[in-house]
Amino acid sequence: MQQPAPVNISVSHYVCPSDMTLLTFLDQIVDAGFTSVGLTVRALDEMPVSQIRQALQVRGLGVSSVNTAGYFFEANEAATKQTALNQRLLDAAAELEAANGVNLIVGSSALLPLTQIRDQALEQAGELAAMAKARGTRLLLEPMHPLQARNKGCVNTLAQAAQWLTAIPELALNIDLFHSWWDPSLEAALQGDCGQVAVVQICDLLIDPKTNLPRRAPLNEGTLDWSSLVETVLGVSPSVPIELEWFADQMHDRNAIALMQNDAKLMRTLGGTMK
Repeated sequence: MQQPAPVNISVSHYVCPSDMTLLTFLDQIVDAGFTSVGLTVRALDEMPVSQIRQALQVRGLGVSSVNTAGYFFEANEAATKQTALNQRLLDAAAELEAANGVNLIVGSSALLPLTQIRDQALEQAGELAAMAKARGTRLLLEPMHPLQARNKGCVNTLAQAAQWLTAIPELALNIDLFHSWWDPSLEAALQGDCGQVAVVQICDLLIDPKTNLPRRAPLNEGTLDWSSLVETVLGVSPSVPIELEWFADQMHDRNAIALMQNDAKLMRTLGGTMK
């Protein structure tokens, strides 16, 4: 009987401790069994893209995402810097041959009606998507939790994201379980009903007792049935990268690499067989 292909398990560079170099982190994730990585601006700041590409190639690692473009509602000098960063991320993805794409968080504003903000963001996303396509990459639209509709991202539901993917065919979908765990369309979206799923970012979910707000947690430490949700998408799209994403600086005094290694063991059971 033919064995199923191994699941493309990935890890975000956000998991990397602040005192660890990118190259050391890449060695750690290879040892843990990951097959790709989600790169960040911090990684791009650390060394030239050409050197990152070579480091990935010699380790046999792919790129699941490059993070993060968008944030269309910055003002003045911040807007100029963000525009330059958006172009830099697209150029980096092209040089890395990261055809899977550049993550897109569209931003928001507290100064205008949400409908107007979304219309403006849609127009700008279309322009940026055309730039990505011209470079041989694409944008991965990530809906934000509704609590962040006014300060981070005005696309909040998977149904809204589906409308954007229809309006801008060059877009694909990034489903981050931390932001979309509550969405009634989640299982349908994981099966492709809201458009092409390019990456699924995973973590577990806890409610912070001090703020009563959700926060990211390592796998199997919270209330999210993350493995069942991942199996849903793999049943339809077995090659979709499954990208572990939590933030090392939010793990307090815990060893981020040890947590990552344990999460990797759990992720290697995805798809029905240990890898």
